Amino acid sequence: SDIVKTVGVAKGTVYYYFDSKVEILEAIADALTAQSIAVMHGIVTDASLSALEKWQLAFQTTAAWKTEHRAELIAVLQMMNHPNNLLMRHKFEERSVAARTLPRIVE
Repeated sequence: SDIVKTVGVAKGTVYYYFDSKVEILEAIADALTAQSIAVMHGIVTDASLSALEKWQLAFQTTAAWKTEHRAELIAVLQMMNHPNNLLMRHKFEERSVAARTLPRIVE
């Protein structure tokens, strides 16, 4: 209901693109994971930075990204920590682990 209200479409429209609420939540988890990986990828692959500089920049960038996406992250965490959403939390963790395919930082 919140999505339908925010986007301003009919309820049936959302289910044209998503088969279930779980699929919507999975899409949100995938989008957040992809965004965070895209941000980190540029840092990890930057050969002009030392390992320490990469580490520092990664922490700074992560903090800024979390601040920018604070509302979405809080909503996702609240949803995932609800007792009825154990399966969703498990799927999100699986996606996060699978997404850790960034190149290693080598100096």
